[in-house]
Amino acid sequence: MNCPVPSRRFRPTLPSMILAGLTLLAAGACSGKPPDAPVRTVTPAGSWTAPSARQAADRDRALLRVVSAMPGLSRLDLFVESQKIAGGVEYKSITPYMEVPSGRSALRLRPAGMETAEPLAEEAEQLRAGHYYTVIVMPGKHNDPAAAIRIFEDPMDAPDENHVKVRVIHAAADAGRMDVHMQGRAEALVSGLEFQRPSDFSELEPSPATLELRPAQRTETMLRLPELRLSSGGMYTIVVVGRTRIEPPLETLVLEDRIAPQ
Repeated sequence: MNCPVPSRRFRPTLPSMILAGLTLLAAGACSGKPPDAPVRTVTPAGSWTAPSARQAADRDRALLRVVSAMPGLSRLDLFVESQKIAGGVEYKSITPYMEVPSGRSALRLRPAGMETAEPLAEEAEQLRAGHYYTVIVMPGKHNDPAAAIRIFEDPMDAPDENHVKVRVIHAAADAGRMDVHMQGRAEALVSGLEFQRPSDFSELEPSPATLELRPAQRTETMLRLPELRLSSGGMYTIVVVGRTRIEPPLETLVLEDRIAPQ
């Protein structure tokens, strides 16, 4: 964004006063300060309110939540460096956002209660102060290694008025590349989404929606999500978990974030 520099002299006419007001607004936008509004999250596991980006940035902290999409393993602990941030995590667990130190950090996954064990999975990430992240524990590609940690930034840019934002994260190891279709749309909402990858956010009008997950470029349905309620102002992350051939079955976890009123 190019930030205008206010003129040193101007006549106090109405147009110039309006221009001055717009200049002040633009200067605020260019200040680089993160938003000062908390984030409200609703998930199948519960609902929570996280600190604002500005509060976290002032404390030099990033905000991180954990989702387990890892079937077949017993309870797990997740560490940021040597700090345990999630203990006894089970399949389909979802944590609130937690504050962790900013900077480049190694995230490590271990069996619950085994703090010195060799990590089952490890991933390094630059965690920026005042930014939100979703960490998903999921199967490794081709089961080698068995588990993986993937870190996705959650941009808390609210949708336009009377709209919602939706993205899909593919964490189902045997589902292959998939397309996501929404009833009433001629084209796929998401095309060719690969395992361990997120889609971009799509901005849509709010309404009850029916989504279908299909193998890429095919017509049969792997999973149907009827009556998905998308409420104005919401930012929705849909995590695809489970398996297509054996238990547990393919399903989704829907995480709804929104800027909380102050």
